[in-house]
Amino acid sequence: MAKVHFIETQQGPAWVIDDAIPESKLQCIDAFRETLELNSKRPTVDRRFFADEIGTRPMATALEDALNSMMISGKFHVFQYQRFLEYRKEGASLDPHTDGTKICDNTNYKSTHTLLLYLSDCKEGGETLILNQCSWDATVLYPTKPQRGRILLFPHACPHAGNVVKDVPKICLRAEVSHMLAL
Repeated sequence: MAKVHFIETQQGPAWVIDDAIPESKLQCIDAFRETLELNSKRPTVDRRFFADEIGTRPMATALEDALNSMMISGKFHVFQYQRFLEYRKEGASLDPHTDGTKICDNTNYKSTHTLLLYLSDCKEGGETLILNQCSWDATVLYPTKPQRGRILLFPHACPHAGNVVKDVPKICLRAEVSHMLAL
């Protein structure tokens, strides 16, 4: 049974959802990830890009089902274009930043939230830090430890950073989400 933790930020609500995706689906996601080409062009994190199949959208649908079953007000739409983030080197981190919005090619919905689905556990380091401002001097509002099957969902405008990874690899799926309060 999934457990939801609510986080209040200045930019709106964020959520941590434990056990959001069953292990059998996580294994399918792992197998799919391994079929994708690894892009190592960025110095901090390797990426594997993909577009969910038009019409079926199996990855987006699984994520939407997890989000929409949490009794969070509104409805969620997960965008087709997604990527896996893979921190393979100890000591990697991601500076404080906010995320930009995107427009969904299929629906014209504007993204409002970033979704991270953690596919690995990190016993030490690698937390996604929800911050009160976009600076390393910021107050950490919530440190989200990478835990397999955990989803972190937060507003794009919410400052966040990636804490130093000590236990590698840190692997997660990242997607844009539109949270619609009224349909």
